[in-house]
Amino acid sequence: MTEQFGVVIRKLKVKLGNKEIIKILEKQRIELARRNSSRNNLIPILVVFLILLLAALLTVKLTGFAIFETRTITNFTEGTFFNTTWNFSGNFLQLNWTNVNTNATVTENGTYLSKIFDAGKVTGWINISWIEGMPYQEEMPSNQRDELSNNIYNGINMSGNILLLHLNKDSTFTENDTYIYDFSGNNNNASDIINGTFVSGKLKNGINLNASTRNYVLGSTSPFDFADQNFTMSFWINKSSSTQGVIISEGGAGGGGWLLQSLSTNNLQMVLKKGGSDAFRATQSSGITNNEWHHIVALGFLNTTNETGNFIDFYVDGIRIKKDADSKITDYDPATVVYSLGSRGAGNSLFFNGTIDEVAVWNRTLSDNEVLELYKRGINHLNISVRSCDDSACSGETFGTKFGTTPQNLSVNPNRYFQYQVNMRTENNSFSPELYNVSIVTNTAPTHTAPYLNATTSLNSTNDNLTVYNKST
Repeated sequence: MTEQFGVVIRKLKVKLGNKEIIKILEKQRIELARRNSSRNNLIPILVVFLILLLAALLTVKLTGFAIFETRTITNFTEGTFFNTTWNFSGNFLQLNWTNVNTNATVTENGTYLSKIFDAGKVTGWINISWIEGMPYQEEMPSNQRDELSNNIYNGINMSGNILLLHLNKDSTFTENDTYIYDFSGNNNNASDIINGTFVSGKLKNGINLNASTRNYVLGSTSPFDFADQNFTMSFWINKSSSTQGVIISEGGAGGGGWLLQSLSTNNLQMVLKKGGSDAFRATQSSGITNNEWHHIVALGFLNTTNETGNFIDFYVDGIRIKKDADSKITDYDPATVVYSLGSRGAGNSLFFNGTIDEVAVWNRTLSDNEVLELYKRGINHLNISVRSCDDSACSGETFGTKFGTTPQNLSVNPNRYFQYQVNMRTENNSFSPELYNVSIVTNTAPTHTAPYLNATTSLNSTNDNLTVYNKST
C-alpha cells in the first residue's frame, strides 16, 4: 500500500550534506523522468525536485521523520472492527449502530485494531497522534482560552469565563483540604472547605459533600451579579439522595443574592432574593436520578427593569428542558457575601448531598451546541494503546498504557513492526466518540528507491502539499 512510508515534503528531515543531496536528487530526477515521459507527468516531479534542490542550496533545515497514517476508509478497512464502524457521511470511525435501519443509537463499547505496520527494518517508534471529535474526558481549559482558535476540533471557547473549579486537589496549584484554585484566571478561589472530601469525580477528582454533617465549600469573593446581564452556570453533579440541596449560591439567606438548587423531587430551581423574599423563581422538572452523573446548565438573561428578553434556560445532559421567559425580576439585591458550593449562603442551610465536579460560570450565554458539546466531552471516551513487535503477526506482544490525550511520545522497544488499538466507550448511546485519523512517527527516515508522486487531480497536477512514497515490496 502506498502509505507504507509517507513523507510530507515540507516535513522531511535532511541529514546529508548539500552535495550529497543534490547527487541523490539528480539521480532520482533522471529516473523519474525516464518513467514518466509525458509533459503533464513531469510537472509535479519537477516541482518537488526544485523545492528540495532549493532547500539544499539554501541550507534550509526541514524537520520531521517517516510517518505512517490511517486516515481514509481504505486505510481503516485494513484493520479489524469490533463493535465499531466507519461513518461514511462524516468520514470517521465510531461505535457500531445498534440498528442499521435507524442509526439512532450505538453500542456502549467497541474497539478497532489497526493493521500491523512494517517499517522494513528495526526502527524507533517515537510518537502517535490523532484527530478526535473533541477533547473527550478533558477538563475545560484555563485562563479563558479559546480551544477553537488553537485548532482543537469542537473545542470550547472559554471567553467570558469568570469561575472555573476543577476540584482536583492539585498541589501544583497549591490546592489542599482548605483551598481550591480558580482556573478562570480571575482569582475567585475557594478559601475554605468545611468537611468536604476529594473523591473520584466525573473528570479526574470532585468534591464530595455530606448533608448530614453540613459540608460545603466557601469562596473568597462575591463576583456574580446576574442582574441585567447574560450568564451561564455549568456543573457535573452526582446526587446521593433526593433531598433538597443547593449546588451553588451567593447570599440568599435572609438578604439578597441567588441560589441554584436541586429540590427533593429532583427538580431544578433558581431563586433570586430581595431581603428574605423571592424576587424571582424558576423551577423545572429535570429527570435527575440519584447515584449517576448528570451535566447541569442554567443560563439566561435577568432583566430588572422590564420583561422584554428575560429568560432562564435549564439543560440536563445536553438537552434544554425549560425556557422560562417573560418573568420580570423586581428589586433583586445582589449579594455582598462570598459564594459557596453545597449550601445556601455561608453554610446556613439546604446542604447538598453528593459529589460536584467541574464548576464553571460565564458572563455570557452559551449556545445550545456549546452546551451539548460540554456534555459529550464528558460522556464519550476514546483512548489508544500501542505495541511494537519483532514479528509480522505481533505474536506475544501486549498493548501498553491507554492514552487518552493527543499527541503522545512513545516509550516502546525499537522493532520493525507496530500496531495500535482504539478503545471507544459512551455513557449515552445516542452519542458516539469519533476518530478521524491516526499518525505514527518513527525516528528513521525512509530510503527512497524508485519513488513516485501522488497527484490530487485527474490531470496529474496538484495545488496541495506533495508527498513522496516508497513502493511496497
